[in-house]
Amino acid sequence: MGNRVHVIKKHAEYGETAGFNWSSENFRSLLDATGSETCGEDYADDYECQVENYKTSLKVVARLARLKRMTEQHGKDVYGDLDKVTALLEDLGNDVDDINALLEPIGGVQLVLEYMVAFYVERDRDSDWISFSSF
Repeated sequence: MGNRVHVIKKHAEYGETAGFNWSSENFRSLLDATGSETCGEDYADDYECQVENYKTSLKVVARLARLKRMTEQHGKDVYGDLDKVTALLEDLGNDVDDINALLEPIGGVQLVLEYMVAFYVERDRDSDWISFSSF
């Protein structure tokens, strides 16, 4: 074991989308609660998760957004999204109220969905990981 100097071969290239001002930890908590299983140091400004796990989180937030929209427009859960989200979250030990509590401080379900989709589109397509950095 030692402490050697290494050359950096590739520098980070950041996407155009930036969101969740001063709420990086809240977003990371949301990702973890919805199945993304982020990794990186606790309270670190940089963290990542596997793209497949991120898609699960994205699916949860998308269904919650549609549930909210349909409930506002039609007064009911038109597509059965509540049951689908509940089933997804049950395995993770969370429920819809837990996730809604995480969504509100970072802008609400619709804004979070917009950012998450933009992050997904801008990710490094050559990697199985999606990485985030706050600065």
